[in-house]
Amino acid sequence: MKKLNVKLLNRIKKHIIAEPKRYNQNIWGRQVIGEDAPACGTQGCIAGWAVFLSFPKSRWHEFIHKFAPSRAREVYEISRRARILLGLTRKEADSLFEWVGDGLGTGKLGVQNACKKIDALIESRKP
Repeated sequence: MKKLNVKLLNRIKKHIIAEPKRYNQNIWGRQVIGEDAPACGTQGCIAGWAVFLSFPKSRWHEFIHKFAPSRAREVYEISRRARILLGLTRKEADSLFEWVGDGLGTGKLGVQNACKKIDALIESRKP
């Protein structure tokens, strides 16, 4: 089993806690404009933020345009990259990256839910 990238998982948590508008578990990444947009202008899920935070901010929009969120193959590629970057098994990735409904995929409640999932994953990997 690959080593879990706890540092990157904690960066994701810190990033979405700092501004909950950045988090949307139901899309891997997109540009957002308007008064409800996060300051960085980017919104994404856990997998999306794993990829974004592993590269300079100047490249984020390159990823958004290269991997259009409506294309299943590109979404799979982001998921695969994030799984590798985070050191996840397929089962862990499926659980961490799953679509979330009932208002738990966005905003403050979504961030709380995501952080609980990340914390549970980190805890489950402790020796």
